[in-house]
Amino acid sequence: MKGNGTLINEAICGTSGAPTGAGPVRLTSLRLAVLRSIEVQPGLSNRRVAVAASIQDEGQTSRLLRRLAELGLIENAGAGPRLGGRTPGA
Repeated sequence: MKGNGTLINEAICGTSGAPTGAGPVRLTSLRLAVLRSIEVQPGLSNRRVAVAASIQDEGQTSRLLRRLAELGLIENAGAGPRLGGRTPGA
């Protein structure tokens, strides 16, 4: 996992591996809190990321994490249904 502010630097500079032409990401305080929590503790569940970033709404957390993954800033390495995770949409 990336460390020492790499996630945040990539978001600011637009070097995250996002689709070509995506450019720098607008960093809101919430996105910054999520990136910091993931960088400090890689492998957190969605719920634990939400707690670390003080997000109350599970749907908001999921949408934010999905968007950060689409931008290439994070990777969803969840257990998935075979290992006890939920099936999307279930």
